[in-house]
Amino acid sequence: MRIISFGLWIFILMLCGIVLKFPENLFDLKIIQYFQQIHSDFALQLAQYLAYMGGLPGTVILVLLLVMYDVFKRHRLEAYICILGLLFTASTTWLLKWIFARPRPVIETQIVEVYGSSFPSAHSAYAMMFACMLMMSFPFKEYRWIWSMACFWVILMGWSRIYLGVHYPTDVFAGWSLAGLIMLCIHANVYRSGIKQQNSQKALY
Repeated sequence: MRIISFGLWIFILMLCGIVLKFPENLFDLKIIQYFQQIHSDFALQLAQYLAYMGGLPGTVILVLLLVMYDVFKRHRLEAYICILGLLFTASTTWLLKWIFARPRPVIETQIVEVYGSSFPSAHSAYAMMFACMLMMSFPFKEYRWIWSMACFWVILMGWSRIYLGVHYPTDVFAGWSLAGLIMLCIHANVYRSGIKQQNSQKALY
């Protein structure tokens, strides 16, 4: 887990460097142009739906439902991680948006309403955050289909932000990486403290 966290740190720093040095780079522009050449009514409607569903209000509802499930199942650590994950992911994402203030991609017609600057993608961060929460709440062996749906949700959300022309690919990658790193750090620290607390309680008996 430490290796993955370190790798995510390096990748995020690399993306930050790219955005600071080359706000409009060829890699981002080429991918956006490719996606915008694909015209499909179904794809457009799907991307618009994801834009509304994957925003902060929709994500808060999904997280609260998951927290209620964890509390019902007496998964207290998982419920605590979900709450912390939402708070830290949302606050860190918007702090970075304010710091970098990267302009949104220039498009002819704005299809969905957007808030804040471009880097990192909040929708992508929320999608990755919620996917990590699902994976922590549902064991892989018993709920492989949930893990598959969670991964699909992350990819689909990232695609929709680029397809709508509201984010650069590097924004999406940064959102994914940031949320993944935050969830890994929270998971490691909460579980470590939870295990220590359980051991101390056992020692009393």
